[in-house]
Amino acid sequence: MKQLSELTKGEHPLVAVTGMGVSIPETQAAADELSRLKIPAIGAVLTATDLNSPRLFKVSPSNVDYARALRRFLTGSPLAKHRGYLVFDSRDDNYVKTLRKAFDDEFGDYIGRRRASFVGTTGHKPAGIPKLFQRAVNNICLTKAQVIFYAGRDRDLADFVRALSTRSQCGHDKPITVMTGATGTFSQGSSVQGLLKANKITVVDVSATSPDQWTSGVHAPAGFMPFLQALRDLKFDDSVMDDGYAIMHHDAVLTAVWATRNVTAQTASEAPDVQDVYNELTNLHDASTVPAASGELSFDDASNGWPHNKPIPVIQLPDPLKDPEPPYLVP
Repeated sequence: MKQLSELTKGEHPLVAVTGMGVSIPETQAAADELSRLKIPAIGAVLTATDLNSPRLFKVSPSNVDYARALRRFLTGSPLAKHRGYLVFDSRDDNYVKTLRKAFDDEFGDYIGRRRASFVGTTGHKPAGIPKLFQRAVNNICLTKAQVIFYAGRDRDLADFVRALSTRSQCGHDKPITVMTGATGTFSQGSSVQGLLKANKITVVDVSATSPDQWTSGVHAPAGFMPFLQALRDLKFDDSVMDDGYAIMHHDAVLTAVWATRNVTAQTASEAPDVQDVYNELTNLHDASTVPAASGELSFDDASNGWPHNKPIPVIQLPDPLKDPEPPYLVP
């Protein structure tokens, strides 16, 4: 951090930091230190609702927004008449903790006391044996739950699907829908495609990005096609967008650039500093909305750094939605 602080001085100063890619306590500590140094930071894929700091901005939706987008989807679905079950990662991880709370707050009427934990594999050394899902599966069988709210990392979802595929052994032969929220398409979905189809398991993923839908022109944000063309001009394969990270990191950098250019458009040749760029970040709305690849984003000083107007599309596996409705927009 001392090096970054030194870079804010001189003829070509550092005016913002982008990236901040994992919702864990260390990221919170880094954001707090950057704020102390008055350096604005733009997180690309941070969704943990409690990950806030005075000068931290995010281009992603929060886990509360994911839960609200799922609620809208569920309310208009035949699944609304089925009871739910919560399966959550018990580790000290901002993402999974706040996703669990968002599900409890938004879907308490579906979940009640029906819940089971597991130990995930991402991040710190886990306190316990990772990926023990059988207890959760047994409880899902007992309750005959058909809607599962999964508050865990994407990396562990495939193993959960594998565990759910054994549920016929305990007498649960009804279709199951697993609902979750993530930055991009369920990255290991292809590895369990056969299990999903054979065992009547559907994954509904509300996401920060949906490259498959957007590439085909379905509810694509205005900034997506220029991004896609630039990506192809640089000879990248479309598959680099699948996990959503390329799109979201682009948008984090674009947000910093948009704010910086808005300052220099008014000051001409005078270089902005961290305070100028921070001030402009809080004014990226109305005429200064950011034309990001993942949506036309706006920011102000009243939303803890979260974007307004961020689309949250719904991705479904193994069978894509045939006619997805327009995505939920973050207020």
